[in-house]
Amino acid sequence: MNQGSAKFLGLGLAQWLAAALMLQWVWAYNGGPILYGDSGQYLLSAQTCNLLSYRPSGYPLLLLPALWAGGLWPLLWLQAGVTAWLLLRLLRLELNFGPWRSLTAVLGLCLFTTLPWWVVTVMSDLWASLIALAAYMLLFHWGGVGRAERVALTLVLLLGLVSHISAVLILAATLGLLALLGGAGRLLGGTRLKIRGAGAITVCAALIAGGLFFPVANLWQHQTAAPATGAARLALARVAVDGLLLDMLQERCGDPAYYQYSLCAHLKPLEKLLSLPPEKNPTNYCPCSQEGFVTWILNFGRIAPLRDAYVKEGATDAGRTLWDSLLYHPWGHVKAVIKGTWDIYGNSVISPFINGKLATAGIIKRFFPINNYRDFKDARTVKGTLRLEFFNGYLLPLVWLGGAVSLVGLIVLLLGRRLVSRLPEKYFHWARLAAFCLAFTLANALIMYAAVGDHTRYQSRCSWLVAMQPVLILVLALYRRRPAQDGRAN
Repeated sequence: MNQGSAKFLGLGLAQWLAAALMLQWVWAYNGGPILYGDSGQYLLSAQTCNLLSYRPSGYPLLLLPALWAGGLWPLLWLQAGVTAWLLLRLLRLELNFGPWRSLTAVLGLCLFTTLPWWVVTVMSDLWASLIALAAYMLLFHWGGVGRAERVALTLVLLLGLVSHISAVLILAATLGLLALLGGAGRLLGGTRLKIRGAGAITVCAALIAGGLFFPVANLWQHQTAAPATGAARLALARVAVDGLLLDMLQERCGDPAYYQYSLCAHLKPLEKLLSLPPEKNPTNYCPCSQEGFVTWILNFGRIAPLRDAYVKEGATDAGRTLWDSLLYHPWGHVKAVIKGTWDIYGNSVISPFINGKLATAGIIKRFFPINNYRDFKDARTVKGTLRLEFFNGYLLPLVWLGGAVSLVGLIVLLLGRRLVSRLPEKYFHWARLAAFCLAFTLANALIMYAAVGDHTRYQSRCSWLVAMQPVLILVLALYRRRPAQDGRAN
């Protein structure tokens, strides 16, 4: 390796290290990683190598090095390192950012989006948004990356797809929206998307492989390819809270002309829980909307009809109940999902945008040495001093701003040079990225509301994709008058 190549490699590694460190500032602020209630289940799956039938997931594979090392730092560095690499490559390929502009943009993402919070969280949520970056580069920059990078991007895409079953559905919906966007652009004479054929084939192949992982994993460990009843319970709870189940049960329960659902035996407690007034939501216990709270108690509360019917009694007709409800209220389902998609996307239901059931130090005590437990007890998440409300106070408006800016990017993309013929080419590249991120976050909101409800965590995990668009525009503007300096940096 000559001196010039060594210097270039050294600068690249220094840039990557700086970006990865910035992305972990919440780790330092909190005094440790952030764990949710589900983090313990993922760690247990990694420890026992038993994929849960409720939601088989490949995410525990990433936790194995953490268990071997006796601490969570390998996972956090992996998540930060992969995120930093994806961001730096995207900014270089899409916007031709040099090292300083790229680091400025990453710093903006660290300060003004939810991304750094998910980088240091022991959950699969980060990977559900990283697939957007990996898929984007494969689709639009196939010719700009080498063979090794293509393999790495495909691997990241696969890891994200198998980390949670929702990722498969979200990417499929995004590709559908992308096809519609491309067709609309042609009709309106807008900017062509320029999707690479080999990249599209690779993304579709990864999508199929990721989708097959879940039934195959279930079949391997649980002798059935079908999803567990628990997966249908969450969707069933959402349908019940939307008012699309109770009247069907009231009409059909006891009538021999209809199929007798397992929930018929639990009709009275179901009616009671669905009639709870808003003030019955103890927000300190469940920091969620009224809908989220009722969804939770239907499944896990002291009197939980869905748990009693489908766990204690082992009933198996949750899927049929869902299907019959869809046929009973077809337009009601459509209207509920449209309204719910807006609720979760704009988070108009409840103010905190990064929130959920944070885990206690007991998870660390169970899986790691005692000295890790002592350190984790001093973390802000355990002490209750994480101050999420403060951060949410400015992060949420920035998500709204990002959505508006992304909508502008979509308009620029659709109308193309008819709208702004003198706009520099890099702004059209940004418009394509903004439109893609807007489509991805909309697909996420649609899928997650339809399947679960208005839980803010599910949108928070990818909201940074739209919140980063104002940051990128600002960085473009800040360096606009310094082409020579940035050209030397590039």
